[in-house]
Amino acid sequence: MFQPLSARSDTGRHIAFPQHVTATLRGAVYALALPACFGWTASMARIGGDRISTRSLEPHCRALRAFGLDIRHQDNSIDILGGRARAAKFSIDDKGITATSMAILIAASLDGQSVIQSASLEIECDDVLQAVASLGASAHRDGRTLVIRGPLAPLERVLRVPPDHLVWGTYAIAAAMSGGSTRSTIAPSPRFTPVTNMLQSAGLTVTTLDGGLCTSGYPAHSFNIRTGMYPDFPSDLLPQAAALAAVCPGTSKLTESHYGARFDHLPGMSRLGVALTVENDTIVIRGPADLLGTCVQGAGIRETAALALIALAAKGESTIVKAESLARGYEDFAGTLRSMGADVRMEG
Repeated sequence: MFQPLSARSDTGRHIAFPQHVTATLRGAVYALALPACFGWTASMARIGGDRISTRSLEPHCRALRAFGLDIRHQDNSIDILGGRARAAKFSIDDKGITATSMAILIAASLDGQSVIQSASLEIECDDVLQAVASLGASAHRDGRTLVIRGPLAPLERVLRVPPDHLVWGTYAIAAAMSGGSTRSTIAPSPRFTPVTNMLQSAGLTVTTLDGGLCTSGYPAHSFNIRTGMYPDFPSDLLPQAAALAAVCPGTSKLTESHYGARFDHLPGMSRLGVALTVENDTIVIRGPADLLGTCVQGAGIRETAALALIALAAKGESTIVKAESLARGYEDFAGTLRSMGADVRMEG
């Protein structure tokens, strides 16, 4: 049940979010919507989970300031020092997910109409728009402009979480790297199209059976992709696509044009035997590689997943240290791979 903001009266409170949680969870930034809407002050000493730069939090700060809050932003921390959020019109200049989604949540909780310009086109942001609309707010998109009128109504609703195209894509790539197949109950939808297009461009077969997505085959040739906001290829699948390119015959080019260079997995890929070079924001991979198991170090969620996929395709045993980030993006990553026939275990 939701209460309109005008009915809330608990002001003067301060929240110090626990750093041991926020430092390991990128999505912790969403929690700032709570003190923003209630008029509380708050401290989030470190927002982590992945390697993020100070610049990556600038869209979040633009939104908080535009809603009328006094904030301090330093390194990977944000403090709300005072003020009370109010409906506003502003440009967020965001291409990611969390800043636009956080702004949607705040706007939907406020009395009045907010207009958010230069918002992200990522499909996850549309999921949040649909959610707040189901909870009584008015929310619609016109290109990169979002128009949201709150507040949320005191309604009870069942919200359905959409299937995760990033998780599905990871396991589809894992199967493809061994020439296997997948069959899921996930119905085809536009959110999967950039991923299925990539798989097909590598020579894999993607079909539907009983309403679910199926993949089969072994990569037959190289491919080129460029990341961007939806409907372009998702940046969070670029590392896994690089793993697929390692077993493809020919030269593949994978360009990260969305978040800048997020290539923390490349040293590990090289240690495993992948022949690659980096040209500005493009990874050039020449395959198929002669992969040999070794010890590598994990990084972010998707980068660590990519190293795991390459390790499964390599001869011999591999060890990935600092792989705990996988738990933030996948439910039982090792168990799912074992169910697909892989010999893998998580320790610690």
